[in-house]
Amino acid sequence: QRTHTVYIWLGLALIILSSFALIDGLSLFNQWLFEQFPWGTSILARSEANNALIEKLFQPLTPAVVAANVLVIVLLPAFGEELFFRGVVQKMVARSMGVPGAIAVSALSFALVHNHPAALLPILFMGVVLGMSKEFTQSIWAPMLIHFTNNAVTLALTAKNQGKMSMDTEASHWGLYIGSAALMVLGFWLLRKYAGNGPARRVS
Repeated sequence: QRTHTVYIWLGLALIILSSFALIDGLSLFNQWLFEQFPWGTSILARSEANNALIEKLFQPLTPAVVAANVLVIVLLPAFGEELFFRGVVQKMVARSMGVPGAIAVSALSFALVHNHPAALLPILFMGVVLGMSKEFTQSIWAPMLIHFTNNAVTLALTAKNQGKMSMDTEASHWGLYIGSAALMVLGFWLLRKYAGNGPARRVS
């Protein structure tokens, strides 16, 4: 049992670590895709305006401002959104559409509610990852942990960069993306093997 728990945590760690590079790659592809269409440039412009507003939330960068952003950007989304999308929506849809359909519906709803077209693909991707982690572990705490860590790291990097939300759009690191995809597959394989995808062991 203890060995299983170690492998479950290892699987979650691999999923979390690999998600950052895959989100970066999907963000670049999302941006490139929108740039191919006339209407896409206006959407990207609105996205830049939204980023500018977010950057203002970090000014001035005081402990109180950081604490407020931790609450709004990290804690509330990680727990509130996961309780709703994975704990309620995914569970309800699974009764009529099965697990794959439930993951797809909850992920799509998750992406649309964020109302951020310029980041649609990475948000949709994370919705799928969060939904799969919920099903593979049968624990709402798994997607909460992944969501919390992702938002926390993003917030820390943004704060370190004085509120600037910049992205390297000059190069695609294909080796990193492929390696990260392989690590994520391994992470989910560990979850499926050692956590089960039914009412099996729970993350503890």
